[in-house]
This record gives sequence, C-alpha cells and structure tokens, in this order.
Amino acid sequence: YYFYLLSNPPDFESSNILTSEFDKIDLDDSNTENLEESTIVKDLNKYSLPFAEETLKNVKVTRLPSTELDGLWESLYFENNVKQKIFSHGEASTKISDFLHSITYNNEATKVLENNKLILLHGPPGSGKTTLCRAIAQKFVIRKKYPNIMASLNTDCKGLLIELSCARIFSRWFGESSKNLESIFNDLKRILSSPEYQHVFVYVLIDEVETIAGSRKEILSKNESSDSVRVVNTLLTQIDSLKPYKNFFIMATSNLIDSLDPAFVDRADGV
Repeated sequence: YYFYLLSNPPDFESSNILTSEFDKIDLDDSNTENLEESTIVKDLNKYSLPFAEETLKNVKVTRLPSTELDGLWESLYFENNVKQKIFSHGEASTKISDFLHSITYNNEATKVLENNKLILLHGPPGSGKTTLCRAIAQKFVIRKKYPNIMASLNTDCKGLLIELSCARIFSRWFGESSKNLESIFNDLKRILSSPEYQHVFVYVLIDEVETIAGSRKEILSKNESSDSVRVVNTLLTQIDSLKPYKNFFIMATSNLIDSLDPAFVDRADGV
C-alpha cells in the first residue's frame, strides 16, 4: 500500500509517474551498521591517508578540529582541576618532544629526557575518560600553532584522532591479534612519516587498554593462551618504535589499572 499527501493532486498519469519514482527509493536499513565504517573509508580516500582496509575495521578516524566535538571540553566538569592538569601535562609532553627533535635525536639530552608521549587515564566506568580524551584532542589541535605550509595542503585537517577498538583487535585465530595491532601501528607510522602530513598532529586513543595490555604475569599464572602475551609484547614494542616521531600523542583509558602490565604503566609519562 502506498500513501502520499499531495496538496494539489495531479492527473492520474502524473500520479503513476510520481509513485513509481517514490517506489524506487530503497528503504532497506540492513546495512546501517556499516554506515559509519563506509563514511570513514570515503573520508580517508578523500584525504589519501595510507590506511589498509584491515586497519579501517579496527579504528575510527576523526579529522580535527571536528564539529562533532565542538563544545565537548566546556561541557565536562571534574574536581581538583583534573582537566587543566591533564591538558597541561599533555602540552608539556609535546613541548618536550619538540625540543628533543630540535636537536640531534639519540644524543645525550634524549637519554636524560625520556618522553613516550603517552598518558593513562583510569577510573570507574562512566566517569568520562573516553569523552575527556576526545575533548583533549580537540582542544590541543585548536590551541596548537601550525606553520604556513598548512595552507598549501588545501585541507582543513589540522589533526587526526585515531581511536583503536581493542575488542576488534583480538581474533580467535592464533597470532592474528598481534598481527592486527602491528598493522595499525605500521599504518600510523606511515602517516607520521608522510611529507603531506608531517605538520598534522595525530592523537591516538586506546580505549579500555587493559584488553591488550593485561599483566603478563597474571596471564601466565592462569595458564591462558600465550597469544595474549604476544599482544602485550607487540603493544610495548610498537609504542617504543614511535619515539623517533614527534607529531603524535597517545591517550589510553582503563577501568582496571591494577590489571595492567607494569611495563605499560611505566611507559606512561603521566597517570
């Protein structure tokens, strides 16, 4: 049955043409779950980001500044100036990174000033950790000064927020989980080393990081699959491999900080 409200009903022939055009509209919503992913793929193709298709299944990419995140920072309220402390810490971390890269990398100063550009936020579920990380990325990219070369890129993309879906990284196939994680970081390094995006700051959000950074000691004591240990090893190795790059900042959130591997917590510049 078809029902159409027409203020001035046309003749019968015109009505048939109108209804036939309406009937061509596909109202099938079976693919709505893939809408967000397809939008991301289209956006990445538009800006030629070097991401593999497998990576797109495990991450969400948001160009910054984003209208979706506008006003998010101002809407959050925490006690003890938590927002300001975290923002100041992240700002100091990026300044240290700029300083270390203004001199010869791997000289004596780099050995004294250790900077992994990683911050860990922990707290109970629903306390706003993920939302705060998104707000911080938006705030950073608005505050950060960019060279004039940005105008030559012909894009309004001054930063990227890459959110890792830890649940999707894990696979039932042995060795596939660490392979997925390594693929994501390899694509990330391609962006960081790309001449086109060398002035675009990249923010990486690893939500519920305990999924891929659980304590290896506890994993082995419970006789769980060694694949979980391989994922933790891969994460630590990949974080270390990002040190030569300066235009990125990693934010990790956790509901269970006591279950995290000590080596991961030690790599965080701030907790």
